[in-house]
Amino acid sequence: MREVSPAASNSKTQRLNFVVLFLILSVLTWLWPDLASAQQLLRVPADVSTLQQAINQIPDGGIIELAAGTYAAPSGGFIISDQPRGFTVRAAAGQTVVLDGGGAHDVLRFFNS
Repeated sequence: MREVSPAASNSKTQRLNFVVLFLILSVLTWLWPDLASAQQLLRVPADVSTLQQAINQIPDGGIIELAAGTYAAPSGGFIISDQPRGFTVRAAAGQTVVLDGGGAHDVLRFFNS
C-alpha cells in the first residue's frame, strides 16, 4: 500500500474544492444570466425620470429599460458623450417605445473629445 503525504492529500483536496466551486458558479451563471446585472437596471420613469438621466447614470454593462410611450428628444437630441462604457437601451417586455425627434432634430448625438 502506497502512503500519501499530507501535503499531497491537501493539494488534491484544494483542487477538488476549486473544481466543485467552479462547477457550481458555472451552473448558477447558466441558470440566472441576468443575476449579475440585476443591480445595473435603470427603469425610466420608475427609477429615473428621463432617458437623459438614465444615460448619464448607467454603469458599464447596464441596461436602460423604457416604459411604454413616446420619448420626445430634447432639441439637441439625447446626448451620449465620452462614454468609456457600453450599455443597452430597450423597451420593457411587451411594451412599445418611440424615440421621437419630431422630424426636426436628432434623436441621439454621440460626442467624443
